[in-house]
Amino acid sequence: MNNAISTQVDQRQPRKRQYRYLRFKLLPGDEALLPHLSEDRRALVMAEGTYGEIAERFGIPIGTVRSRLHRARALISQLRAIKADKAPEMNGLVH
Repeated sequence: MNNAISTQVDQRQPRKRQYRYLRFKLLPGDEALLPHLSEDRRALVMAEGTYGEIAERFGIPIGTVRSRLHRARALISQLRAIKADKAPEMNGLVH
């Protein structure tokens, strides 16, 4: 019986973790906000794949991908709030 159990364990394939960044959904009208992003951040927001795949495609470290995406998403969120008159001014935007 121990043989059957060890055979089952040995036959299991290790699960690969797929870390995909939370898909940031561009909402209707967000296209007008994209010019406020730097070219590199805009390209990353539009890219699809895992952090690793994006890092490899753009030739930059994975930490840089995460950082730029975080800042781009934060800026888009702030711009959405401004557009919706939820924030009176653009002071303190994440750059």
